[in-house]
Amino acid sequence: MLDGDAMIMLCAPTGRARRRMYEKTGFPAMTMQKAVGMTGAEGEEGWNYPEKLPDDLIIADEFGMCDMYLAYRFFYCIKQGTTLVMIGDKDQLGSVGPGNVFKEMIESGVIPVTVLDACFRQDEGSTIVENARRINQNQARLIYDETFQFYAASKPEDAAEIIQKIYVKYWREHGKRTEDIQVLSPFRKNTAAGSNALNERLQEAVNPKRRGRPEIRNGNNLFRIGDIVMQTENKDEISNGDLGEVLDIYRKDKKMAMRVDFGDDRVVEFTDDDYWPLILGYAMSVHKSQGNECPVVVIPVLECFWRMLQRNILYTGITRATKQVILVGSKQAIAKAIRNNNMAKRNTNFSLRLKQVYRSMQELYKKSAW
Repeated sequence: MLDGDAMIMLCAPTGRARRRMYEKTGFPAMTMQKAVGMTGAEGEEGWNYPEKLPDDLIIADEFGMCDMYLAYRFFYCIKQGTTLVMIGDKDQLGSVGPGNVFKEMIESGVIPVTVLDACFRQDEGSTIVENARRINQNQARLIYDETFQFYAASKPEDAAEIIQKIYVKYWREHGKRTEDIQVLSPFRKNTAAGSNALNERLQEAVNPKRRGRPEIRNGNNLFRIGDIVMQTENKDEISNGDLGEVLDIYRKDKKMAMRVDFGDDRVVEFTDDDYWPLILGYAMSVHKSQGNECPVVVIPVLECFWRMLQRNILYTGITRATKQVILVGSKQAIAKAIRNNNMAKRNTNFSLRLKQVYRSMQELYKKSAW
């Protein structure tokens, strides 16, 4: 039991997940990287030596997104006697970096596991929850209703056109707000239904070029006032995956500049001579959506996506929605994704090593008891 003076830390592997912890609990939370002093600088493992965390209880959310490097540093910094609670969904996409830490810890059988059987993201009895269960049980016959909709499309171009119509209709019916609808794609580029192409299409649909309103280009990206943008790397208080809105585009010291509001009083100025870690955020990849949630999620699922038709990608995408899921594509592609549970094997042997260490500790304990 913790006493009244105990120190407690809430944390998560991404800025978006950290912020959601704060919104749900009302208590401060930080990224795991910040907690253990990781800066992202090249070669920092040779000079940036971490200190032990003082906390008596650590609650780490979205732990499935934690790779081997971050997990090593994080576990190393936890002092003896601290209680660590790791929360996550082993059926979602694994970490972008090496390893499958959370899933292998569960499968080792040596770490206490509690499985939650109540869903808090979606309403009780939601079709989203039922279909998520069916997907994980390899059942291709999903339920379609007002909460979980399907629109047929055979080609990426057709899917992109349908997605645009859905997005614009929702945007108009909800006061031209974009924060309550998110397009997710298994692909980022090389297809009309990838997030890059969809971003350009949706920008032209809801925020086209207007006479007298400035716009600015940085690299391959064109930005306008009112655009939804996404940060693509951790920098200062802005985390990779954070969404913001372009407030102003103006001239400053003979250069063009842009201000972006990322929420929580985080307004950042970008100047014309810098590289901006920003892209449009009307659509994003399913991988980027981890740790996020949105009332309405729209996902293209096409047979030409064959390389990315995987159960965990589909499951991760639909479980981002709190109110409504809209799939655009073919039911054959959806069935292929559900049946494909052959995730790329990650040869870390972490689960095996945990078992070996646990057996060694048991033997030492028995000897000391004699």
